[in-house]
Amino acid sequence: MTVIIYASLHGSTEKAAKMLAKELGNAKTFDINKESFNLDGFDTVIVGSYVRMGVFDKTVRKFVLKYYPVLMQKKTAFFMCSLMKENEEKYWKNNFPPQLIEKSLTAHFGCEFEKEKFRGFEKRVAKSVMKRNDEKGIYPIYELDEDRIVRFGKELKNNGIS
Repeated sequence: MTVIIYASLHGSTEKAAKMLAKELGNAKTFDINKESFNLDGFDTVIVGSYVRMGVFDKTVRKFVLKYYPVLMQKKTAFFMCSLMKENEEKYWKNNFPPQLIEKSLTAHFGCEFEKEKFRGFEKRVAKSVMKRNDEKGIYPIYELDEDRIVRFGKELKNNGIS
């Protein structure tokens, strides 16, 4: 049985987790910041989080460190939702034990950029990024890579991780 444990700040990671669960067909999902769960009975654990300023959700990082020995004994996979695909390797390296990431499949699913959901500091950073992009004539599209989510689900199945 497979469990997908995730943390979502503005909804992208939740949407990705639920799409991945649907693709796998037999996975249960839990929002780590809202629901309680138990790893007993799950042979596969998939962990997903948003990345904010280079850091994964605090509760997700604490969970991974607390259950590191258990996770090392299970089939594992990780995914992130982030605006900066080019920093993917650095994000994995800076947030999780390398031995766990090395034994796991990982994926970057992109991220929706919905500035109306931002508040405070996030709003100021988003405004600054958008202004800088406008000045450079760069207009990136920030959205979840739904094709990547489907491909990751297939990759998990092909590797016996679901």
